[in-house]
Amino acid sequence: MQSRQQQGARLLLDVEPPELAMMPWEIVHDGDAFLGQNGDLTILRYLPASSPIAPMNASRRLRIVGVTASPPDLPPLNTVHAKQQMEEALSRAGVAGLLEITWLENASLAALRAFLSKQAVDILYFVGYKAYDPQEHEVSVLMMDEDGLTRRVSDEELGELFAGHRTLRLAVLSASESAQPEVGAPGLAAALVWAGLPAAIGIQGTLTDDAATRFAQRLFGDLVRGRTVAQAVQAGRRVLAQAAPDRFDWALPVLYTAAPDERLGAPPTSMRPAHAAGQLRLGGDSGRRVPDGQRQTERRASPR
Repeated sequence: MQSRQQQGARLLLDVEPPELAMMPWEIVHDGDAFLGQNGDLTILRYLPASSPIAPMNASRRLRIVGVTASPPDLPPLNTVHAKQQMEEALSRAGVAGLLEITWLENASLAALRAFLSKQAVDILYFVGYKAYDPQEHEVSVLMMDEDGLTRRVSDEELGELFAGHRTLRLAVLSASESAQPEVGAPGLAAALVWAGLPAAIGIQGTLTDDAATRFAQRLFGDLVRGRTVAQAVQAGRRVLAQAAPDRFDWALPVLYTAAPDERLGAPPTSMRPAHAAGQLRLGGDSGRRVPDGQRQTERRASPR
């Protein structure tokens, strides 16, 4: 392992089939601790991009669009509370002036498309429901149509929408089990990355309100300060573990990405390591260790 002054090691999970991918790999234990709580290790589920990911010029001001949708034929979501949670998390993160958020409430796909056509956005934050069609093997989010009724929006439709907006780099999906694959289909977060989004964070279960606030606070605070998306997610996991050591909330956030080194904020000079970190890849090409920079890092992991 490299020192904390550097980026630490990175664990890439490239796992097939979906039945195996749905396992909570974050709770693998290496004999000393759970991998998801390791401060020197970032865990991400890697999905090769279907087309090249364009590099971005990291900005010191992140722009978020918050999208809420509570269809009338489903149990109502407290979207007002969800907005308050998010804004409280951003306030606690101390990122005033470095981040702005605009809300689209009970949004339709047309409203989101119109907004993105006029505004440059870095992050989409979705609060709502997901759905799965077993006949079509299709995962979708449930939004509103122009008449205020439920409208299924497939991952393919979202992918096509996002493909035209090069500034959009990350989706944070506060949808129940948004990272959990159905049999024969990927989780919503994975599907969006396959469709062309550089990175997506889903939840493989349901976070409590307090846990969601703590995670968002650390996630967005670290992103603004120039840490990679993977580093910010891992830091958020550690916050959840410290707050509730007897629970497994920390294992629920899952990162899928086609751009493992993605940063949304410009890192301060002091955060730029002199050497690249080690990397371990599981899955894909027979799970070989992959060199990254000047050295390789080996970790032996087994379920506890």
